[in-house]
Amino acid sequence: MNINYTISNQSIMRSLNNYSKVLLAAFTLALFTLPACSGDGEAVQQQSEEVETEVSKAQKQEVLSHKSFNGSLKSEVRSEIGTKVMGEVEAIPVNIGDKVSKGTLILKIKDDDLEAKKSQAKAGLEEARIRLEAVENDYNRFKTLYEQGSATSKEWDDIRTQFQATKARVQGAESQLEEINDLLTYTQIKAPYDGVIAAKYVQVGDIASPGRPLLAVEQSGRFKVAATLPESEISSIKQGDTVQVNIPAVKAGGMQALVTEVSASGSPQSRQFQVEFRLIQTAGIEGLRSGMFAEVLIRDNSSAIIAIPLEALVTRGQLTGVYTLSSQDEALLRWIRIGSATGNMVEVLSGLQEGERYVADGSAIARDGIKVVSQN
Repeated sequence: MNINYTISNQSIMRSLNNYSKVLLAAFTLALFTLPACSGDGEAVQQQSEEVETEVSKAQKQEVLSHKSFNGSLKSEVRSEIGTKVMGEVEAIPVNIGDKVSKGTLILKIKDDDLEAKKSQAKAGLEEARIRLEAVENDYNRFKTLYEQGSATSKEWDDIRTQFQATKARVQGAESQLEEINDLLTYTQIKAPYDGVIAAKYVQVGDIASPGRPLLAVEQSGRFKVAATLPESEISSIKQGDTVQVNIPAVKAGGMQALVTEVSASGSPQSRQFQVEFRLIQTAGIEGLRSGMFAEVLIRDNSSAIIAIPLEALVTRGQLTGVYTLSSQDEALLRWIRIGSATGNMVEVLSGLQEGERYVADGSAIARDGIKVVSQN
């Protein structure tokens, strides 16, 4: 009985081992078979997926190249407003950035002392005029007497001298009053033209003095660009030439500017020369302010480049690419290196050869491998 029981257990164990091997072989086969089936399914899906979009061919174009230089936007007319008198600043009714009209009061200096001097000068002038009137009567009377022979030459000479001296005192008093009135105009500083308050150098309570600027005013709507050019490029431009200017801060590009000043001498340290360009047309461009960054583009020699539309670009982080077409018309993403953009076109420096086909609208392609049907 014991022997039969042992044999039965061994038979059972052999059967279980054989069954386990069969299961293991079936599981292994399934692992190798399922991916292949899945891959075939994706391949079938890729083969059946198509996108109809515009296809272009990379071609070289003759373009005028430009050299770029950095500059700063400035007002063409800027005035540093000062005064001829010394006194305490009484009021500044404007703030930086305020628009002002010609003749608007922008700063007032206390004028009590000048007003007192003006009163004294007016009184002195009135007294001198009264004295002149009396002396003039004596002058006319002695003139008649001298002509009649009733006055001596000495008397006539004395009255003429007195008359001339009195007239000079009147003229002196008039000049003094005129000078005080002129100084009083410098206690009420007014805008010299329509413009914008660009800077304030004093506050209420400060002492204004001759030679010290108080405010800065810039004329509205007239701008220029100041830039520095190296000695290797200064001979390429002259007064009267036109250039292009871009102001990125206000998204203004391709603005025409006229070369107005070219420095005759440069810095011996940097070998740079100062050049100024006057913007020809700024109407309709909002937000221009002095101090903004400006890019000056000066024409260089023409060259042949490959340029594609900006819409064709595909961006992945720091990388830029374009979908090219294989011989089977499948979209393949290729990374490229781009240069400067002009309008809606951007230069391709490397990664795309002349004659290669690419998708004109990169957003139309979701991934590599999609078959592209050309609309054109």
